[in-house]
Amino acid sequence: MDFQSDRTLRLTQGNVDVDMYPTEARMAEVREGVFVGNRAAAEEKRGFALLACNGQLPEWWNDHALRSAPAVALGFDDLEVNHSPAKMNMLRLSAGFIRTVRNEEMPVLIYCCHGSSRSVVTAAYHLVRSERLSPAQALEEVMAHVSWAAPSLGMIELLVRASEPQAAP
Repeated sequence: MDFQSDRTLRLTQGNVDVDMYPTEARMAEVREGVFVGNRAAAEEKRGFALLACNGQLPEWWNDHALRSAPAVALGFDDLEVNHSPAKMNMLRLSAGFIRTVRNEEMPVLIYCCHGSSRSVVTAAYHLVRSERLSPAQALEEVMAHVSWAAPSLGMIELLVRASEPQAAP
C-alpha cells in the first residue's frame, strides 16, 4: 500500500494499519526550528525543546543531567471526536510553548508515537496561530513537509474547532 500517494487515506487513516509505520527515527522541519517527528526521534534528540503530544517524554528525560531544554507532555487522544474545551486549551497551550521556545531561538521537536497525526495537527495549529493560516492551509503546509503525515479525523476536528475565534467572556 502506498501511504504517500493516496491523499484520502493519508487524511483519514482509513484502513492504514498504524503498526505498519516504520519504527526508525523520523523527523521533518516544517518551519525554521520547528520539527515534527516520532517517539524514536525524541529518544535520539538532545538540545531540542520537546513537545510530546502523546503524553510521554523520552526515557532519557528521567536523567536530570541530560535535561538540556524545556519539555512539555500533553496527552491527546488521537481518535476522539467532540473534543472538550480542555483538549482545545491543551492545543492552544502547545502553540504558546512553541512560540516561547522559538522566541529564544531554540529548536522544538513536536512528536507523538508515529509522528503522523497528533504532532502534525499540533504543528498545523502553530501555523494557524503564528502565520494566520486557515486550518486547511496550515495542514496542507505541514503535510507538504511531513511525507508520512496521516492526521486522523478526530485531530482534524480538534484543529478546526480550536482555530475558531474565541468568544469574549
